[in-house]
Amino acid sequence: MSEPLSIATEPRAPAERAGSGSGSGSGSDPAAAASSSSAGRRHEAALETFVAGLGLDATWYARETEAAKKLKRYVRVNPRKTTVSKLLAKAAEGLVGAQAVEGCAGFLGLDGETRLKGVHAYEDGEVYGMDLASGLAVKALALKPGMSALDLCAAPGAKMCMMADEMEHKGLLVGVDASAHRSRTCASLLKKYRVAEKLENWQCMLVEADGVTFSHVEPLTIVWDNEADEMMCSAPPGGKRKRRLNKSGRRMLARRRLENGVADASTVSTAWEFDRVLVDAECTHDGSIKHMLKYAEGGFFGENALEEKFIGADLVKDSTGAQTLEELQRGLLLNGFRRLAPGGVLVYSTCSFSEAQNENIVRYLLEHAEFAPQARLEDLDACAMFQCASPLSSKSLPGTLRFTPTHSGTSGLFLAKISKQSKAT
Repeated sequence: MSEPLSIATEPRAPAERAGSGSGSGSGSDPAAAASSSSAGRRHEAALETFVAGLGLDATWYARETEAAKKLKRYVRVNPRKTTVSKLLAKAAEGLVGAQAVEGCAGFLGLDGETRLKGVHAYEDGEVYGMDLASGLAVKALALKPGMSALDLCAAPGAKMCMMADEMEHKGLLVGVDASAHRSRTCASLLKKYRVAEKLENWQCMLVEADGVTFSHVEPLTIVWDNEADEMMCSAPPGGKRKRRLNKSGRRMLARRRLENGVADASTVSTAWEFDRVLVDAECTHDGSIKHMLKYAEGGFFGENALEEKFIGADLVKDSTGAQTLEELQRGLLLNGFRRLAPGGVLVYSTCSFSEAQNENIVRYLLEHAEFAPQARLEDLDACAMFQCASPLSSKSLPGTLRFTPTHSGTSGLFLAKISKQSKAT
């Protein structure tokens, strides 16, 4: 018999009832408790259906859920502001239980219940929240200064910040996201962590576009460009202050880049080919268990937040080129590989455990008539020291990795590294 899926968190002590003259000290509300219990049962039933629909074993997922409740919280140190050793030396206030992470430089593991809001190091831009597994996805790219790199699903922006640091802010970095709201959030993060600064031999651009169809010939809404002095979209869609960089503006930026010795993005290749491509694809997020638990609690997020954000979410609403989630994932991977230069490396990742969203998507590329001759699955040597889960089934692809709370001490993440061979002549 499968273990029941439980999304309950650790019980909290009831608050004392203000002005109570009784000796019980209990401020519990029977009606509220009954409502909470009912919501919990509804969430668990929905979660069981959700997990079964993904083809995951309920007992296995229940164990991962219990392990996820005890995970550390990870942050990445912003090297443009400070260093790991400096933060540890001064025992930065609020970074509870901070320890450097062996094998992934620049990361700190904190007590799992640490809240970053209000912590000086966070508010001052010295650290930002980023799960360790996501950092390993960036590490797998093996970025170097002077490369050209594409983050095809850039929001909320932490991975793009890390990519810029790995490149030492030299070369070309382009981020793409289909959502206007997420793009603006991403741009704010790039600004806060000084990714978007104007530097010699550094071009950083964030565009609002569908990753499935993104190309050099598509009209681009430039949300941020480090050659510009301000965010191009500074208000919500329809807002009076929203501005789009027109053709004249793009030509002006191109001239300025050339004058400063930095090639305009459109001159990198007639097809916008990049040395490195990251496709952290939209998914069902079932591997982000700790994040799901937060939404299951309701409270600030609302009683139906778990269903709205995860279980029943419309994951393709921002795409103009896909009707289903798997179609979106296939489209993102194919276009990411299309944008990859020969000799380059692409990393595909999701925070789902589902084979349908991982191995099946990668296999689709490897067997695709147009790309199969050039696509080669590579070993993930950069992640070799981290323990990963065994393949879920015989359908798993050799060389791909699956991080889980029980095996890796991180949120769930699937990784595949694919190189692009030159065309045979």
